[in-house]
Amino acid sequence: MEVVPFERSFFQDQTKLADFVKNSDVIVHLAGLNRGGDSEIYETNTGLTKNLINACEKAGASPFIIYSSSTHVHRDTTYGRSKRDSGELLRDWAQRNSAKTANLIFPNIFGEFANPLYNSAVATFCYQLAHREKSEVNKEAVLPLIYAQDAARIIYNLICNPQCGDIAVESQEVKVGELYDTLTSFRDDYFRNVFPRFKSDLEYNLFATLLSYLWIENFPVKLGERKDERGSLFEIAGSHQGGHVFFSFTEPGMTRGNHYHTRKIERFCVIKGEAEIRIRRLFTKEVSVYKVSGDNPVFIDMPRFCAHNITNIGKEPLVTLFWINEIFNADDPDTYREVV
Repeated sequence: MEVVPFERSFFQDQTKLADFVKNSDVIVHLAGLNRGGDSEIYETNTGLTKNLINACEKAGASPFIIYSSSTHVHRDTTYGRSKRDSGELLRDWAQRNSAKTANLIFPNIFGEFANPLYNSAVATFCYQLAHREKSEVNKEAVLPLIYAQDAARIIYNLICNPQCGDIAVESQEVKVGELYDTLTSFRDDYFRNVFPRFKSDLEYNLFATLLSYLWIENFPVKLGERKDERGSLFEIAGSHQGGHVFFSFTEPGMTRGNHYHTRKIERFCVIKGEAEIRIRRLFTKEVSVYKVSGDNPVFIDMPRFCAHNITNIGKEPLVTLFWINEIFNADDPDTYREVV
C-alpha cells in the first residue's frame, strides 16, 4: 500500500487536485471545518466536497472515497447539515460514475495532542487539568467516544475491505461528569507518582491522552526522597497494574532509543551519571531537551507518538532505570525506529 502525498493547497488548484485523484485508488476525505460562522461552516464543508468531486470528474477518475462524517448528521445544526449534505453529494457522484463511497459516521474522537478548546471535551479537560485550570462540566450530558487509533484502524480496514453506504461507528458512552472525575483522579494519582488501575481500554487511552498534555511543562518530575542515616531512597513509580522494570549501563557518548511507541507508556530515571534526554513529537521539528543527573533524581515519561532517546554526556558509565507498563513481547514490541 502506497500513500499518495496531499497538500491543503491542492484545494485551491483544480489541476493539482485532479492529478492527485487520478493517481489515487482510495481517498480518505477528512477535511472540514467545525468552528466558525454558520455560513462559513456550511460553505467550507460542502465546498471542499464539491471541489473533490469536480476534480474526479475532470480527471475521469473514480476512486473509492471514504468520507469522515459525524453523529451530528442527526442534529439540525449547520455543522450537521454540512456533513449530511456532503455525504449526499458523494452518494450522487458515486451513482453517476459507478464508483464507491463510504460515509463513516463517527462519534466524538479523542486522542493525544488534539487541540483543546476546539471540538473535543476530552482534549479541553486534559489541557485544563494539566494547567490547573477550572473546567465547565455538564455532568449529566452523555458523550459517545472513540479513540483516534481505533478510528484509524476502522479506516484502514475499510481501505483493505471496501464497503459502501452509511456506516455507523460504534462508540463507548460516558457521562461528562464521570469522564471529568476519571481524568481528575488520573492527574492526581500521577502527581502522587502512581499509575492508576485502568478498568478498560477506554480508561487506558484516556490516561495516555492526558499524559500528552502533561508533557512538556510538567517534565521532569522530581522524585520524592526518603532520607535517614542509611542514605536516601527514591521511589521511581507506583502502579496498580504492574509492568516491566529494568535498568541499563550506557558508555560515555553512546545513545539508546531513537524510537517511538503507539501503545506503551515508558518512564526514564537516571540514577547514576549524567544524561541528555531528547523528545520530539512525530511530524514536528521541535525537540525538547532535558539534562538530568543521578545526583538529583527525576523522572521523565515518554508520550505516545514521540520519538525519544537518552545519551550519556558524562565521563562515567550511565545507569538508567526504566519502567514500562507492559512486559516486552518480541512478537509485538510496539517499538518503531525514528531518530529524534
